[in-house]
Amino acid sequence: MQFWQFTGFMPAEQVLPLARASERLGFEGLAIPDHLFYPREITPAYPGTADGVPFWDAETHWPDPWALASAVGAATTTLRCMTAVYIAPARDLFTVAKSVSTAAALTEGRIVAGLGAGWCREEFEQTGQAFAGRGRRLAEMVEVLRRLWAGGWVEHHGDWFDFDAVSVAPVPPAPIPITLGGRSEIAIRRAARIADGWVGGGFSADELPAMISRLHGLLEENGRDPAQFEITIQPREWPTVEVLGELGRAGLDGIRIPAWEPAGADSPVEAKIEAVERFAEEVMRPLNGSGA
Repeated sequence: MQFWQFTGFMPAEQVLPLARASERLGFEGLAIPDHLFYPREITPAYPGTADGVPFWDAETHWPDPWALASAVGAATTTLRCMTAVYIAPARDLFTVAKSVSTAAALTEGRIVAGLGAGWCREEFEQTGQAFAGRGRRLAEMVEVLRRLWAGGWVEHHGDWFDFDAVSVAPVPPAPIPITLGGRSEIAIRRAARIADGWVGGGFSADELPAMISRLHGLLEENGRDPAQFEITIQPREWPTVEVLGELGRAGLDGIRIPAWEPAGADSPVEAKIEAVERFAEEVMRPLNGSGA
């Protein structure tokens, strides 16, 4: 099973030391979240809490995912970076294409483009992108990004993007896997239809086998092989060897986990690394031999 170290809510300067430790301990990569800013007023309310208030504050660090991925690539040799998730429709198409392709080139292809439709209207308004229709725009964006990243001249005349022949360089050294997020029915269907994987959270361990089965069924409806589709989830509960073993048998490919969390978001990086070492010893190594 793949383990992706979640980097959200920690000081940005701690990510590189944590990345080096995660590589040493057998993590597949880092899972990097994304927000552009923290609005004082949020409309509609944040969907992830009962009261609609985000569980982070205005001072929480949200480093640019692709700048961070490039830095991680320079600081490590095998570790990958997956955005979980990057709100692509809040940016224009060519900013997304160039940012991701540059990170892929600088890291020798060690990235996964985890993309999501987003929930924060203010981010769309301040970047001049339409909030309405963002899911459909994301679907068309995925199609166009794959063509742009393949290199050469590309032109496109669609519902959301319309341009004559252009070329984007540098070109990634290999096709960039695109994983889509989102828990809604339409988001899950979108991932099964066009993505290379799905990344999600907010489900209990008891709910996940049915969720995995649902995705596999949708993939088969679309004529796709579930074995060629990666499912990565952050369970609500702290994962155990037994639970992860069961989920692996149900078809889970990887988990996104802040293995440093027992030390606390505000703790020194040394404390976070110690917590990650314990997680590797207690969970990763017994499960699949990871850890050092």
